[in-house]
Amino acid sequence: MPRPLTVLSEDNSAGKPEPLAPEVSRRNFLSVTGATVLSCLLAQACGDGTTGPGSGVVEPPPSGSTSFTNGVVTLQLALIPALTATNGHQVLALTEGSRRADLVILKVGTTYRAFTSICTHEGCIVSGYSNQRMICPCHSSEFNQNGQQVAGPAPSPLREFTVGFNTTAQTLTITV
Repeated sequence: MPRPLTVLSEDNSAGKPEPLAPEVSRRNFLSVTGATVLSCLLAQACGDGTTGPGSGVVEPPPSGSTSFTNGVVTLQLALIPALTATNGHQVLALTEGSRRADLVILKVGTTYRAFTSICTHEGCIVSGYSNQRMICPCHSSEFNQNGQQVAGPAPSPLREFTVGFNTTAQTLTITV
């Protein structure tokens, strides 16, 4: 076993080495280190509780407002107020078997547009929407309402999907 680090003080008349710090057993060190690492991981997993623009958190849509069948997402607009608001937007993550639809849907005037919500830089979720720009919270890439990259490190635009609007049923259909 290695010897503890020592220091001699001026008032140490006996000349015996004094430990710089108390000895810590390997078992105690590993126990404290493990508990610290576990606490940090748990704190990170829990997050800070924020949601919404720029947080990277996708809030689920209201129950019964969406369906995803045979590669087509259907949205009931009456149940998604964010998409009926002026310049509204909604971020969705839906699954159908092994197929996944990660979408950001915009209301631009009276038109609806849908893009992938996966940033072309490093695959983070483009969840923010401010000043008519979609924003990736990871590295601040920004995309305009046409999906074109206008700021940040993203190398290419967001993929756009075909959107249909049924005025009678007030539904959107998005083919992914």
